[in-house]
Order: sequence, then structure tokens, then C-alpha cells
Amino acid sequence: MNLMVKDVMQASVVTLRPTDTLEAAIRLFTTHRISGAPVVNDSQRLVGVLSEADVLKGLAAEAGPASQRVADYMTRSVRAIRPEDTLDDAAYTLFMTGFNRLPVVQDGKVVGIVTRHDLIGGLYRT
Repeated sequence: MNLMVKDVMQASVVTLRPTDTLEAAIRLFTTHRISGAPVVNDSQRLVGVLSEADVLKGLAAEAGPASQRVADYMTRSVRAIRPEDTLDDAAYTLFMTGFNRLPVVQDGKVVGIVTRHDLIGGLYRT
């Protein structure tokens, strides 16, 4: 049995906008206990990902987090995966990129997210 990403992904995705402040991102990460989030435009299309490491870069800058925008620190070269891709595909992509999470995209829009933890849990259940 070969599980697909849609079998283990989190369909309820916390997202950010490029115009959000780093302060808002920190609040979102803390409230939802997450370490990163997809960044989407007004059409819900993926334009980047913001991680804790990206936030730390922003915090190291002289300007405070309230005045800095997500767009200035997000990773723009993002890898995404489709709901019908296999867990093997997702695991390979996470391993090769070093990313901790992959946005799940269908028809250009973010429909979920899959993390290393989700994959390990999914593989453990098989």
C-alpha cells in the first residue's frame, strides 16, 4: 500500500501574506505552535515560505519586527508537492532540499501542508 500526501497532509493550513509583519508572523507561529508557514498572495497562490530561521534573520536586523515585512525574509524558491504524490516523493523532496515542510498545491493554490513529522507518522501507520 503506497500512501499519498493527501492521506497525511494537514488540510487546515496557517498562511501568511507577503505584507504581514514579522511581528505578526511570530505571533502566528507562537499561537499555532508551528515553525513555518506558506506565504500566499490574495488569490491563495503560493509565493514563498517563512520559517523560524527566516524570522531569526529578520530579528538580527536593526529594525524591529513590527516594521519588517514577511516578503523581505521569506524563502521564494519554494518546492511544493501535490496531494496525489506519494509519501516516498515527499520524503525524497524533504531530504534533498533540507526543508522541514512542503506546501501542498492543487491548481496553483495551497490546499495543505506536509511536514517531516506528518510523513514519519504516516509511514509508521503503514
